[in-house]
Amino acid sequence: MKWFEWNPGEADEGLSVNEVLNTLPASPIEKIPAIVRLLENPSSPYHLAGPASLGVHDILHTVLGRGLLQQDEAFVIGYSVGNSENAKALDRLLFMEMATKLYRKPFRFSETDALVFDLAFDVGMKAKKKNIHKMDPASILDMPLGEARAFLGVGRSQMLPYFKKEVKIATDTKASMRLKATFNI
Repeated sequence: MKWFEWNPGEADEGLSVNEVLNTLPASPIEKIPAIVRLLENPSSPYHLAGPASLGVHDILHTVLGRGLLQQDEAFVIGYSVGNSENAKALDRLLFMEMATKLYRKPFRFSETDALVFDLAFDVGMKAKKKNIHKMDPASILDMPLGEARAFLGVGRSQMLPYFKKEVKIATDTKASMRLKATFNI
């Protein structure tokens, strides 16, 4: 499977999180730019709110049911940043500025990606379970995917209204077409 085809939203919710993660194809990107590592890596002294290790970031893709397209990245990162108890409006603004202006392609956010990030930031802020970027991956890897989603408060029924909003924001993108097909939107 090619990286742009991966869709954990279609995964059987009876499979463990780890089984779904094992279907994640390798990224064609060999090196993550310094600015991305600076803002998004939890070990960076300059990270913004909600930084997730690569392993946790991949788990977030899986439990949120999001693939690897840039719009999916925008949703996952927006959710992670907004879900942090330390998230401030400044984190949102700084990330948007950096991701739309300073990140190089393919990491740079388009205007649509920025809108999706913004939506996901709000979704993360409203979530009852906070700081999921700090989760211990071992605590969730063996859980069935549906159970893990319920545990984190990101089950299909919770996320569907937000995915519907996203599809309205980003009508004809590949990621939105996949959301429409996967969740019957």
